[in-house]
Amino acid sequence: MKSVVLLSGGLDSCVMAAMAKEEGEVIALSFDYQQRHRHELDAATLIAHHLNIQHQIVPLLIPSSSALTDKSQTIVKNRLPEEMVGIPSTYVPARNTLFLSYAVSFAESLGASQIMMGANLHDRACYPDCSPAFFTAFNALLQVALKDTSINVKTPLIHLTKKEIILEGLRLQAPISLSFSCYDPHNNESCGRCDACVLRAQGFEEAYRSLRSGSEKPNS
Repeated sequence: MKSVVLLSGGLDSCVMAAMAKEEGEVIALSFDYQQRHRHELDAATLIAHHLNIQHQIVPLLIPSSSALTDKSQTIVKNRLPEEMVGIPSTYVPARNTLFLSYAVSFAESLGASQIMMGANLHDRACYPDCSPAFFTAFNALLQVALKDTSINVKTPLIHLTKKEIILEGLRLQAPISLSFSCYDPHNNESCGRCDACVLRAQGFEEAYRSLRSGSEKPNS
């Protein structure tokens, strides 16, 4: 099995890359779209090196505006997880469509049979291009758009919470300590207050409590 993995450098893509490595050969793609959290690209490089997988960083110009690409826009902070509803200012129009279109072309040229993306339970609730409906429609498009119609996009984390993703990462011995999850870092340090930071912290807290209580065993 040869997989193309979209490796952002965050927690979810780190665990997903480790999952793909279990299945066979992995080629990781990261995208430099002038995101304000570009430190995630350094994390992606470290993760790929640790997993001993091929890695390419692809420069990509995204013309649309977002709080992730425009520093004059405000990234909402200090929200509780239950307050994270609706489409946030960090939504980048058509970003995943662009990422996946590049990845599909790359995968067909390499003879890869699948593309893996780390969309998760929270992403699918807030970002339209992380929803199951989006991936179902995109895979349907591939059936008529490609010479090799066996290629498809897989999202193995799409029904998992951050806690569950962390526990899976521990089982896989994924290098989650190398991952970076922050929308608004300063001097390459996490802000601790954006949605990404809050969800990551909550996930680790819940995973820790599960392990302490004995209800979860990462090596089982």
